[in-house]
Amino acid sequence: MSAGRGRGAYYKARYGGRRGGRGGSQSTANYNNHHGAYKRLLGKYDHVEPQSILSIDHVQGNAYAAPSQVRAIKPWKETGLPDQYLASDVRRIALCDFVSCVAGRLIQTKRLDQSIGKANGGWSGPTGGAFSINAPRQEMIPRTSALMSGNESIELRFAVSLPAAGRSVLVQQAYQILAVNLVEIIKQSLLQGRCLITFVANGSVLPRASGASQAPMTGSEVVVFTSPKELEVSLTAITGSTHTGMGIPKSVTMLTGGRLHGKSTLLEALELGVYDHLRGDGREAIVTDPTAFKIRAEDGRSVNTTDVSPFISTLPGGKAARVFSTFGASGSTSMATNI
Repeated sequence: MSAGRGRGAYYKARYGGRRGGRGGSQSTANYNNHHGAYKRLLGKYDHVEPQSILSIDHVQGNAYAAPSQVRAIKPWKETGLPDQYLASDVRRIALCDFVSCVAGRLIQTKRLDQSIGKANGGWSGPTGGAFSINAPRQEMIPRTSALMSGNESIELRFAVSLPAAGRSVLVQQAYQILAVNLVEIIKQSLLQGRCLITFVANGSVLPRASGASQAPMTGSEVVVFTSPKELEVSLTAITGSTHTGMGIPKSVTMLTGGRLHGKSTLLEALELGVYDHLRGDGREAIVTDPTAFKIRAEDGRSVNTTDVSPFISTLPGGKAARVFSTFGASGSTSMATNI
């Protein structure tokens, strides 16, 4: 500040008005960079991928005030979670507790709960940027960190300290928090993975010691599992650890390969992925949708007016695939019937 200029002139030149206080004013041009510009964020915003709604309910008055309040709302049908979680209040509470815990772990692991500023940055230095959620503790009780709205949606609630340097907003850092970090948390906590039905971690040991043993095969001849690149995904566990492997999406997937190439071994591992396994089993990082079940061929079973047309278009003797009936089904028609 040059000699002869009072503080009033300084603040007027910098902020377009008198130095704060009652009756102070600011020019519209300077308001765009002022912390008050964050007030324009109030409202709801639709997000396409993943489909969700960002609701900014409260914006802090300045960089040192109580954090802003933000909600991420996800339509239930878009989560990929089974409807059995809606069956009772106990299950709803357990689910909300779980997703809150996952979100809290992600925030800690990715260090999103840390401010962008330094302790000695001074008043005009960058501050804020911390992201937090009221993560559960040992008791599993109803909390406001995650709520379900009937059977329609589930939401996570966060506190966000919007970043600023003095009275100026930090646009790029705010974008990173609200449009990148928050979206990543939604993907990993409010989605059932990526609508996957099963996951097999790289390094898993699928073959067993023998046909009469469930112990893992050991020795130099063991070939550990490695995902095809086109199906490779990375998932973050509730502990914060990251697992990379094969993720099979909800779809029709066919396994092909030569004799003794491990097709049946992989199918058996996927079948048993609905259960947890002990450490050292080799299959502890294989997870399958708990509603999955195995279909077997039942030669000779009876079938009564069943639609098998999604799998078989023509049947011997001109029988109608949409109302198929028989007293002795073949292997293929029995599997189509079972599905």
